[in-house]
Amino acid sequence: MALTGAAFGVTTLVWFQAAPLKVLARRADHGELLAELTGFGVRCVARRDDLPAGLDGIEGLDDAELHGLRHGAAQLVIL
Repeated sequence: MALTGAAFGVTTLVWFQAAPLKVLARRADHGELLAELTGFGVRCVARRDDLPAGLDGIEGLDDAELHGLRHGAAQLVIL
């Protein structure tokens, strides 16, 4: 869904929650998966405190920044 929106020029942001981040961090191919998203212009974010080390391509934000995204976005996918 995120890639489809980004492919059509829709500003797309994916917000990863703690549990999916842990699963993603255990995958050997996490770098390729994130590169595919960010390569299409998808902005990937997570709460800074939830972000495991080594997940390049995901922007760690504090609670105030995430609050601003939630209120400023027309659509937001939270995984």
